[in-house]
Amino acid sequence: MSQYEVGFSVIEFTPPVGTPIGGNFRADYASRGVIEPLLANAMVVRDENSAVAMVSADLLTVPESMIEKIRQRVSQRCPLPSENILIAATHTHSGPATLELTDGHLASEEILQSITQSIADAVVKAYRAMEPSIIRLSRFTEDSLVFNRRLRMKDGSVRMNWEKLNPSDIDAPLGPTDPEGFMVSVSNNGRLRGLLINYALHPAVLAGENWNLGPDWPGFLREALARYVGGDIPILYFNGTQGNINHVDAWDPLQGRGLKEAQRIGYVLATAAVSSSFHMQRIDGPVEVSGEDLLMNRRRISTQAVAEAEKQLAALGTLTVQGQEDGMPAWFFDKELVEHAKRQNEPVSLEVQTIRIGDIGFVGFPGEFFVEYGLELKRHSPAEFTIPLGLANGEVGYVPTPEALEQGGYEGMTWRYNQLEADAGEKVVHSAIRQMERLFERGRVVPRVAEIMDIPRHEYKVGA
Repeated sequence: MSQYEVGFSVIEFTPPVGTPIGGNFRADYASRGVIEPLLANAMVVRDENSAVAMVSADLLTVPESMIEKIRQRVSQRCPLPSENILIAATHTHSGPATLELTDGHLASEEILQSITQSIADAVVKAYRAMEPSIIRLSRFTEDSLVFNRRLRMKDGSVRMNWEKLNPSDIDAPLGPTDPEGFMVSVSNNGRLRGLLINYALHPAVLAGENWNLGPDWPGFLREALARYVGGDIPILYFNGTQGNINHVDAWDPLQGRGLKEAQRIGYVLATAAVSSSFHMQRIDGPVEVSGEDLLMNRRRISTQAVAEAEKQLAALGTLTVQGQEDGMPAWFFDKELVEHAKRQNEPVSLEVQTIRIGDIGFVGFPGEFFVEYGLELKRHSPAEFTIPLGLANGEVGYVPTPEALEQGGYEGMTWRYNQLEADAGEKVVHSAIRQMERLFERGRVVPRVAEIMDIPRHEYKVGA
């Protein structure tokens, strides 16, 4: 059996009230209170040859500039190579604005530096807390919480499930969900030391009507798990490929948002995870890390599309900014399209990181990738257990499937948070599989990208 040393830490980084909130489109972004503290939960795992750090932070996004600074600060204080550090956002829409998604709405430099330092401190603290441990894993299924938010209507149009639609007008979801979750537990001499939970679902329950800082439903997940296990232990929540997945059941007109709904989701997911603990498998094997930087092209915009957007903006005249619970206003996309055209020839660099901890293969997806990509990765991965980690090591925004871009709808719009060419997701999956093959040394021939992605969408169960 492999000998692991594992360390955990938790550090709070809740910024002052008044800090701009990162999620949703708002006329006023200033936070007005705090629901629960925002946390950075860190875990470091080491075997005789290598060590890896994984951090889950209660943020909407962790931009590349912050990732670089965190890694530098950690490597200066402990012998962890920067490329062996994975940093992911839970994607709470109630976290501070660490990325300027709309003009001028960004936390102050002082606050950003404080958050950066807190996350770095969490890694160093976890490294110094390492002790011999046993790692176990279980997987569970919870399909009552996740919905593909893209819907095909009976009239052929594409709508989003948050639009308060008449259920009788809906044909079917335009894609699958991934109801599979994972729970990793770490113990020493029968003492539970920490947990890691993975599940693909937007933490956007406390959305546009909420102005208070908080972790959304992942906070209630941690609360429920702590009650179940009977102790105050570090709990890392990592999102999956959740770009087109949310909690909204378009067929249930009584479903709401707010704290009660966030609590329900957190507790239901915690129950599913704990129920799986009766079937945990001990993890054995080496700790190894691989990474690859990819250069992606931005989407090309025709001069006709730019001219039409400029015409629409001119017709509006003075803009009246009003907040909305989901999505962005139409004029915002016109404005973004014009700006995108100015930089469409500039490539975008992104990092694809893969981690092996025994029988588990983790893959960091640096943005909000559609769930199809996580499912494709699992289908072709050589690891016994494959766990996609969304919003990890940077933020390139939404990465839809080529089909979704053709279909249109919210994720079909081009703006600063959705700008990569249609083949970006395929390239990331191909890179991840190639790296996983090296880490797990199975000797399989890696399929060509077309072979990986050419799986008919109707094979997925997407029932109403």
